[in-house]
Amino acid sequence: MASWIARHIERAISQTADGFGDWCVNLQSTAGADRWAQITWEHINLAYPSADDPASALASLPDVPLLDIASWEPNTFVTFSHGADGSLPALADFMAAYFVHVLRLTDAESDWSVSEEAL
Repeated sequence: MASWIARHIERAISQTADGFGDWCVNLQSTAGADRWAQITWEHINLAYPSADDPASALASLPDVPLLDIASWEPNTFVTFSHGADGSLPALADFMAAYFVHVLRLTDAESDWSVSEEAL
């Protein structure tokens, strides 16, 4: 269930909208330092453990309106721009599927530590 992820996406968006500056919610897998996610007002930055173009890896994941690859670096990260609108559940479902199918982790909240920071 991706509701815990949706809460963190909403938190990053609301903190920025409420005037706290650019806000980032960091999710760190307890399975390893190379498995992580960063959520901001308009971007999601995810660990990317492959040299292949991420478009092929993402083909089987849930479709999200206004979600586009902004940049990526092989074996390092993929950054998505997202529309900070009513698509939070779809975005959270996408992230949960990414954790499972790309990072090969569980999407259980207990397997992730959370921190926040102003950028």
